[in-house]
Parts: sequence; C-alpha cells; structure tokens
Amino acid sequence: MNIIWEFGAHCQSHLNIHIGFLSTRIN
Repeated sequence: MNIIWEFGAHCQSHLNIHIGFLSTRIN
C-alpha cells in the first residue's frame, strides 16, 4: 500500500504549488 501513500504525497505537493500560484495571482 506504499503506492497510495506516494500518490497522496504527490497530490498534496501539487495542491500546495497550485494554491501558492493562485495566492500570488490574487495578490
């Protein structure tokens, strides 16, 4: 079940990058 953990970590990092990009565009 290590694949699911890696997939979750990948999604989390991708979300963080996306949120940072949106926040910089709003500001």
